[in-house]
Amino acid sequence: MEILFHSLDVEAGRRLGAGRCAPVDVRPFDHGADAAAVFAVVEACRAAAGQDDAAFAPAGIAAELVSRPGRRVDAWLAWPQEEPSEPLGLVAVVEAGEREPRRFSIAWLLVHPQARRRGIATALVAHALAAVHGRGAARLAVETHGAWPAASSFWRSIASSAGDVIENAEIV
Repeated sequence: MEILFHSLDVEAGRRLGAGRCAPVDVRPFDHGADAAAVFAVVEACRAAAGQDDAAFAPAGIAAELVSRPGRRVDAWLAWPQEEPSEPLGLVAVVEAGEREPRRFSIAWLLVHPQARRRGIATALVAHALAAVHGRGAARLAVETHGAWPAASSFWRSIASSAGDVIENAEIV
């Protein structure tokens, strides 16, 4: 399986939102209040992708949204501005390392299949870039499976706006 590694320039990436983002409210993920909403988004994405493995299970993703020693996790949900009943997407950023340089990476970026291609993922990534910029990050790492053409295409378009360094690796 091919994995694409991206390293986004945080400063350059902060400009990517201009005119390309959906009008959504991006709010911090609340473990207590938003767990069911995250499960719904993950299940919809999993069904659309035909993913049945445990790595793409709602409980597994929810477990990854918890910080622990040496690993801080921040996540945000995108909600529609009109009648915010269900979230449209989720982004999770992991800050790892107790010493400098810390590593910042996007652990998950999911957009509900019925809300795709409307700028929601771009809005979530722009929010994540702004958040890590505020914590002193210079680069934000991203990985995606080469077998997910829509995700690969999205990250390539973001990368061209964010001073990307792309590395391809074959994982067997």
